[in-house]
Amino acid sequence: MGSSPGVHERSQSADSAQDPPRPSEPTSPARGHAPSGHAPPGHATSGHAPSGHAPSDHATSDHATPDARRHRLNHFRRANATMAFWSSGAVSLANVLYLATTPQGPNRTFIWIVALVAITNGIATMVIARRWRLTRQLIHSWTGTQLVLISVAAAADGGLSSPFMVILALPISMSAMVMSPRAMRGYTALAVVAIVLVGYSSGSLALGPVAIWSTTIVGLSLVGLGFANNTRRLTRKLNQANKELLELSRKDPLTGVLNHRCFYEEVDLALARAHRSEAPVSVLVLDIDHFKDVNDHHGHPVGDEVLRAVAGSLRASTRTGDVVARTGGEEFAVLMPDTSLADAASVAERVRATIADAGGPVPVTASAGLSAFPEHGTTSSRLVRIADDALYAAKHAGRDRLSSAPC
Repeated sequence: MGSSPGVHERSQSADSAQDPPRPSEPTSPARGHAPSGHAPPGHATSGHAPSGHAPSDHATSDHATPDARRHRLNHFRRANATMAFWSSGAVSLANVLYLATTPQGPNRTFIWIVALVAITNGIATMVIARRWRLTRQLIHSWTGTQLVLISVAAAADGGLSSPFMVILALPISMSAMVMSPRAMRGYTALAVVAIVLVGYSSGSLALGPVAIWSTTIVGLSLVGLGFANNTRRLTRKLNQANKELLELSRKDPLTGVLNHRCFYEEVDLALARAHRSEAPVSVLVLDIDHFKDVNDHHGHPVGDEVLRAVAGSLRASTRTGDVVARTGGEEFAVLMPDTSLADAASVAERVRATIADAGGPVPVTASAGLSAFPEHGTTSSRLVRIADDALYAAKHAGRDRLSSAPC
């Protein structure tokens, strides 16, 4: 029979004893559960984070944020563009060797100038992309300039029979991995026009060579577009998987509310904002009364249903902007940003009453403790500890009640 994570330890210590132990008293962890404060991230613990030892891994994943997606897309483009620039550099070196070994060819001085301009353009583009930012305008500038310079060099070197025609496919095929399909269709059409103009300007305009070169350019463009589309599709799937994984890592799997670690992260974020704006922040800690009896008399599956019902009551009775989390076996917490202690007490009473009136598989009540920033502390660990002390006071006073920490 399955059990709710960590339900025994808290119940035995808080509900079965005549004198509930204080948080400072050591308790032995139940079999199969991690000691309090040492649960692995993403799992609820059966106790509280020790005073002064709130979870410290605040490095929340940013896979799902627009900035993160934009950063990865820019990184992908920069990597592909760098590969294109290095390929362009290798081809430029081959051009230099070709020109150096054929000094008797036509228009060598002019072609040398064109080749040096192309090399300078490639180097400048790569330097700008690496030192500053790779933009669409930069990619378009490099692709268009290379197409024009290669076409001019081929026309000056004899037209469609020039080795420079082979290079014409380079900016097309490489840019396909970075540009949008619509932009690539435009550059492919521009390259076909360039082939026709090269043949016309050199007096060697024949249907056969034009068709061969045009087919080659279109084919390479389609290959590049296919690779780019497949990469984008895989990237979208990866982003979606990362987003789902982030959600799973932040939530308690049984109740769907935030888990222990993420609750502390949210409290830290709220306190950071409150320090700047001098706004109040309140923390409510709740514990289901006599939960061990629920498990013992009705079974753990019913206990799980009770936990889910309480989580639903918390979501229904709290306000937009409040953060609900399951921080222990049968313990929940609510973060109330921009809420004073008095206002938070009203919300807490409504929450407690909603739980008591909810019914569910087994009627239950809850005891609650309340603390607030800045009256009771300025850190997440202290606010939760003070609220926890108030919770124990409510337990001692008879349960099914709210206790606010004294100012």
